[in-house]
Amino acid sequence: PKLFGATIGNFLALRTLQLAETSTIAFLSQIVIALLAGPLLGEWPGKARMATILAGFAGVVMATRRWSALRPIPALMREA
Repeated sequence: PKLFGATIGNFLALRTLQLAETSTIAFLSQIVIALLAGPLLGEWPGKARMATILAGFAGVVMATRRWSALRPIPALMREA
């Protein structure tokens, strides 16, 4: 049932968003799952695992050519 809902949501999103944007949002779920694993399951991801997940997501963003999604990252790094 969950996969069916995600598939329907993806098809509905494709009616208004571009394919690259929906792909980026779909792959964002891995980051959300890793972040929620700590509070919900007590399995906190380590720094290496989070770095790997973020590097993979950056690769997806680059592969789908969603450069605008990466623009805030340097700005955030300068403020920190």
